[in-house]
Amino acid sequence: MKLHYLFFYILIICYGCNSPQINRSIDTDNVLDYKDVLFKIQDSLPLIDLKFSQSSREVKHQLEKKINQRICLSDFYFRITDNNQLIHKLCVTGYCPENYIPCTYPKAIIEIVINRKGMYLFERETLEDIEKLDSLIFFEFFQKYNQPLRTTFVQVDWSFNKAVETLPKGAFYKALNKIENGYLLVYDSLSRKSFNKQLHNLNINELDSLQSILPFKINVGGIYYSIPPPPPQKATKLKTS
Repeated sequence: MKLHYLFFYILIICYGCNSPQINRSIDTDNVLDYKDVLFKIQDSLPLIDLKFSQSSREVKHQLEKKINQRICLSDFYFRITDNNQLIHKLCVTGYCPENYIPCTYPKAIIEIVINRKGMYLFERETLEDIEKLDSLIFFEFFQKYNQPLRTTFVQVDWSFNKAVETLPKGAFYKALNKIENGYLLVYDSLSRKSFNKQLHNLNINELDSLQSILPFKINVGGIYYSIPPPPPQKATKLKTS
């Protein structure tokens, strides 16, 4: 009889350790503008009109023409307006060959790719339901550590095989909204750990402190600079007897 109870207890532990991920949600209100406080959307950031007929890697060129300077070794933030006239904050990272310095700190990138048919890849796996994206992002932030790394961010890419192809705007903006909500889920979890409060109960100073724990960053275009291949090895002469 004791062995029967012991076997049942082990089953409970095993299933508890491998509990499936569930969708998460939070309560928000209309008193505070979470995007202004947590996402740091400033009016001083340049506002551009994304060209979805070009690859995401062309965004960097588009921005450089806008500001009339090169973007090297820095995260450059800018604003866009969606179909509902809502403002969003994005980022490009410029790596120029002459200034390239290898990263020496841990960094994690959560990857999302959109194709010309409006289909999504999340971490290189097909995402059937875009409504689950915010929950997936939340779990990805906490997958390896109890608290997300400050250097973790989300990266969105798209590319085409033909010049006549274009990215559906609606697919991009839908993903963008779900990514932002995913960040809010992460901030809500950090809020409970740091202040023992839900996100909608925080004041502006407390909200601002969460942003210092995990800066908001949605990168587009990926790493623009590719490291050159190593030099060829010198040929060695074979000894003859």
